[in-house]
Parts: sequence; C-alpha cells; structure tokens
Amino acid sequence: MITSKDIGSGRNVFSDFKNTAWVIFPEGCPLRKANKSWLQDDGISFDNTIEVSSLDTMLSCVRAGIGNTLLNRIGSRSKG
Repeated sequence: MITSKDIGSGRNVFSDFKNTAWVIFPEGCPLRKANKSWLQDDGISFDNTIEVSSLDTMLSCVRAGIGNTLLNRIGSRSKG
C-alpha cells in the first residue's frame, strides 16, 4: 500500500482508510478490479476515487496527499 504520510502514521491500519480517496487506473485495469473487491470485502469504501492514466501521476497524487493507492510490488518500486 502506498499512502500519504498523514494517514495512518505509516502504520497502514485499514480502519484509517475507511473514508480515504483512492488513486486508481481506468476501468479495465485488472489491478483496479482486484483492489476494489479486496477493499470492499474489508468494509473499506471505494466510492471516492481519482482516476489517472499513468503511474507517475498516481504516485504524484499520493505524494501530494490527495489520495492513496494499492500497487503490486513491481509498481511500487518502479518510482520509489
């Protein structure tokens, strides 16, 4: 999980993400579908979303504190 430093104090406690904004890729992305299902199964809202088309934009939004995202290990390492 990649988060703004303001949320969860780096602990990544899911209760801290109940009403967060999620920075996601467009419909059709398999990661988006998996994340939505996983979060909703844990009772976390996926209603507040910001759709972006590039990894750079996604990570910039998270760094700016606009929202959070879930990436696989390869995606999270590609831009530090």
